[in-house]
Amino acid sequence: MKKITPGSTRPRSTLRSKPEPARTLETLRSEIDQIDATLVDSLMRRSRVVLRVATLKSRHALGGVDVPREQAIFAKVERRRVRGRPSAVRGYSREALERIYRVILEESRALLGARKK
Repeated sequence: MKKITPGSTRPRSTLRSKPEPARTLETLRSEIDQIDATLVDSLMRRSRVVLRVATLKSRHALGGVDVPREQAIFAKVERRRVRGRPSAVRGYSREALERIYRVILEESRALLGARKK
């Protein structure tokens, strides 16, 4: 909030307002918080679908880990990462996203293992 003091034409900040970098940082952190919430929601949704896939595979004796499917996931992630983005603005590297997805796949298998107990 800006105030104009008598005899002045320039607004001055009140004690309640934050300097511009602090407001920007707060806004960016808020955006990260929203993205994190979306990530968690998406991962929880993914886990429910993983359980449905496991049930279907079990009922129809379709086997366990599908290595070609996992390789296809990595390829899709890489295509999405580079799609229309110059290399300078791609963010996470291919290797970083592959590590993240390996953890997601490992945790999905752990989820299935815990379900069988």
